[in-house]
Amino acid sequence: MKMNIRPEQSCDYADIADLTLAAFTRDSFVDEVILVDVLRHRREFKPSWSLVAEIGGRVIGHAMFHQYQVGFQGRLLESALLAPLAVHPDFQRQGIGGALMKEGHKRIQQQNIPFSFLLGHASYYPRFGYETHLFGINQLKMDVDLSDSSADFELKSVKPVDVSSLIALWHTTFAKSDFALFPGHDLLDWIPHTITKAAEVMVENGEITGYARYDRATPQNPTLFMAKDTEAAQRLLAALRRKISGTGAVLFTLPLPPACQEWFPEAEVLTDAWKAGMVKIMDTENEVISRYCQEVKAGIRLPGAPVWPPHFELS
Repeated sequence: MKMNIRPEQSCDYADIADLTLAAFTRDSFVDEVILVDVLRHRREFKPSWSLVAEIGGRVIGHAMFHQYQVGFQGRLLESALLAPLAVHPDFQRQGIGGALMKEGHKRIQQQNIPFSFLLGHASYYPRFGYETHLFGINQLKMDVDLSDSSADFELKSVKPVDVSSLIALWHTTFAKSDFALFPGHDLLDWIPHTITKAAEVMVENGEITGYARYDRATPQNPTLFMAKDTEAAQRLLAALRRKISGTGAVLFTLPLPPACQEWFPEAEVLTDAWKAGMVKIMDTENEVISRYCQEVKAGIRLPGAPVWPPHFELS
């Protein structure tokens, strides 16, 4: 039978969920089914970039591309993130995933998007123009002792009115970073989507000077940490330490670029390029993404690290 690729429709949602479940089933959970639903809620969601493959009226494949802005040393580029790509197990290894990507890439190029990126299998995606080891992690690690604070500040939950201040903090924190994934302009881009996570702003004299998102069980490993300056960063770190019982030093791992070591001179800087961190350049004349990829591959530039928005923190 002939395969048809088209944009998804709302009547496809149950079929997409079923095939995603079949494609990604683990022992006890499947994040990807929920991820697809959550990503549809983004203001930037493009139904024409969420594609299904069908044979005889049956949906047997799904590829979901998402538009995000990504920062390179303070310059934002539009991009497309592929997540997820699913093909029903009964139809895998028949070129369906590749056909979905080919159609998605065509639509992305029509919108003048300079590059696409993903996390995926290094033996598969390079067949379709993706190059490995182009982003990974940037971290600062340090031992943090319990300390008293005389600073006058409060930690508060994030409200809609805070979003503009959070955007400003993001630009400050990641101004000298590569592959900085901008969360977005809506409250849902900044607050957790599960009860096990928390997000708080640090308020000093009526001004938001810091933000942290973290798992309630492990505040020493925040998934996003932002601050106005060195003093605010150190106060926020101390506040997170006070959420942990015990009086000894605790090892903290902060998802920050190497440039933020100026906030914490004692921190160890860790960078790594993941084999699964892949980029496909759509516009070879775009100097920003082309130079970044060339320099990372040549070993003369550190790999950047996207800090994933809360949509991806579902377990």
